[in-house]
Amino acid sequence: MQPFLRRDDRGMSDPAPRKTPRPHGVAVEAARRLRRVATVPERLLWDRIRRPHMLPFVFRRQHPVEAFFVDFYCVSARLVIEVDGPVHETQADDDRQRQEYLESLGLRVLRFSNADVFTRLDAVVDEIRQVCSNPDTSSGAER
Repeated sequence: MQPFLRRDDRGMSDPAPRKTPRPHGVAVEAARRLRRVATVPERLLWDRIRRPHMLPFVFRRQHPVEAFFVDFYCVSARLVIEVDGPVHETQADDDRQRQEYLESLGLRVLRFSNADVFTRLDAVVDEIRQVCSNPDTSSGAER
């Protein structure tokens, strides 16, 4: 028996669409939700680092790494970038443990405050470019 076929605008046939959507996983859906509600500093930084002519490295936004979502992640440089807002002042211990865990995975972590992104965005982007370009840069840089 043939599967039910539907025709597209060009008269081509293909199998009927699946009744259930392709599984994307909870992490992918959560990352999408986080991207939609990004903070202003995250959006400003994303606008600068996603441009290939500005920074020739590919970044992902709200990327899942193990049990965490990192603000930005560069696979080729194994670099995590976190933009810390006021909420991070009250969770310093959690942030420190999270950073230690990410570093135990062999990732480098750069942290910038919202104020850094607002007041010295060019310097932040230059520092990210420098760390990405230098694979020997130690992890754990904080601003």
